[in-house]
Amino acid sequence: MSYTTPPWCQPPSSSTAWSIDEIKSGVLVSTHALTLPSTTFGRATDVVTIPTLHESCSRVHARIAFDSSGVAWLRDLGSGNGTTVNGKRMPPQSIGKEILPSDDAGGSASSRKEGARGVIVYPGDTIRLGASTRMYCLNGPQEFDRGAIRAKLEAAKIDALNQKQQLLQAQQ
Repeated sequence: MSYTTPPWCQPPSSSTAWSIDEIKSGVLVSTHALTLPSTTFGRATDVVTIPTLHESCSRVHARIAFDSSGVAWLRDLGSGNGTTVNGKRMPPQSIGKEILPSDDAGGSASSRKEGARGVIVYPGDTIRLGASTRMYCLNGPQEFDRGAIRAKLEAAKIDALNQKQQLLQAQQ
């Protein structure tokens, strides 16, 4: 069993410090630095970045990956017992094996489908894998807080619409 990092993943900028706290029964067990393009969780200690030894976790259970903007994405890699973020189960479209360009002729387009990259996770979000009582709390720069990212995404949508409108006007 192996895991291949999707081509869209980028390591977080060296100027941004991302980490994840591993907490069991309210006690901080470990803090893991997130410096790779993707960080995997699961029981396969020879494959994953952060081992999860609980029997309800899959061998390669989930991953956090960063896009070129530095946004963190969580995807359940088709685990048997699921993943929750802030107590809510992940939506079905963000669960399952990732489609890589080698698997799909339209690989780059498929990574833009809703849920293909997973769900955006923000500093302060808590993640649970399977039925494990361990909780993983994401730490990251303030610029990636929930409100800041939503504002950036909304601004990007507005820019895209404005560009489309300008193109349409230029064609008339």
